[in-house]
Amino acid sequence: MRHWDYINLVITTLGLQSYLEIGYGSGENFWKINCRNKFAVDNAIIGNPFVAPETSHEFLNWCVESDTKFDCIFIDGDHEFDVVDKDIELGLKCLNPNGALITQGVSPPNEWSCRPRSEYKGGEWVGGVWKAFVGARVKNALESFAFPQDYGIGVIINNKAAKLKLKPEYTFEWLHDNRMEALGMITPSVFVEKHTATTIEDIAGNDVIIEQPKVGVSK
Repeated sequence: MRHWDYINLVITTLGLQSYLEIGYGSGENFWKINCRNKFAVDNAIIGNPFVAPETSHEFLNWCVESDTKFDCIFIDGDHEFDVVDKDIELGLKCLNPNGALITQGVSPPNEWSCRPRSEYKGGEWVGGVWKAFVGARVKNALESFAFPQDYGIGVIINNKAAKLKLKPEYTFEWLHDNRMEALGMITPSVFVEKHTATTIEDIAGNDVIIEQPKVGVSK
């Protein structure tokens, strides 16, 4: 399973209807998402009617100002900490109640994969995504957790939860020693059974058929 499978699991389990993707790239992930209303943001993509050719911060600031909301936001743009941190901060302001903000790369396998962009010459790279996710978990009293698969799939759901007492140090050594608590690691089965009366096997066996995707958001 890849990260789009876990995004679809969250969408199906929570019954989400509108989806925004930050970082369209090749479009591989976008077109595997089963959601009736989909849109993306990528300032490197021109001429695609499903993609706004803007930076993530430009688009998300517009969403905040116009009170435009989405049920699900997947953040997979620039992996530098400062950018991801701001994407999450703005993205949470653009979520409908009980909506989900998702990001991938929150559980890096080694310190090398977290190296700064200036040292990136190819190979696995998650940058500062984990630091931004852990920071968001600490700052916001919202339900949050991570699936361990595919470099860690971080999820923040827009509903109230007890504020974490975690005191992160933001070093890889600290993450390595505190990974389960830092990320709120759970299995997909636990998530599904918490939020529905079904099991993950029921969802996995139920293919979602979608209409021709169209740009659309809910207010």
